[in-house]
Amino acid sequence: SLAALSIVSERFSGTMEIMRASPANAFEILIGKYLSCSIFLGVVSALLIGLLHFVLGVPMLGSWKFLALASLLVVLVSLGFGFLISGFVRSDSQSVQFSMVFLLASIFFSGFFLQLYQLRWPAQIVSWLLPATYGIKTLQDIMLRGIQPQMNLLWILAGMATVLFMINWARLHRLLVQR
Repeated sequence: SLAALSIVSERFSGTMEIMRASPANAFEILIGKYLSCSIFLGVVSALLIGLLHFVLGVPMLGSWKFLALASLLVVLVSLGFGFLISGFVRSDSQSVQFSMVFLLASIFFSGFFLQLYQLRWPAQIVSWLLPATYGIKTLQDIMLRGIQPQMNLLWILAGMATVLFMINWARLHRLLVQR
């Protein structure tokens, strides 16, 4: 929602016109958005993980560095999807609605409530398209099982983040160029 609202609100508030006139290009603007949102979400993630571990007593059996890496990758992919949503919606309310649909799909189809093998094959396909599936599996391996995460899952998250960044970069460039 944070990322989706970021660009949509700028398109409709007139800030996009200021960005068009600025010396910053689409890459620099997008990097700035990713950095600012990542720092904010990183702090929120650290607080939530701290609360889970120190207050609720959820065990942390694995490596803190892998936990940080997996959390960062999930944040980057989620931001990528948020920025992607912002390119297709026409208003702030649509942005929030699409973000909530994506969030609900992530909760119900990612293995958070039901194991993936319990879902039928069309739902399993949807599951493996969602970054939360990879994030949940990886975080469970690290925190609860104390094992090194499957590197292919981290590579998939990194690939998703890269592809989404490239798409969003091209899309923002097109928004800044069009008159």
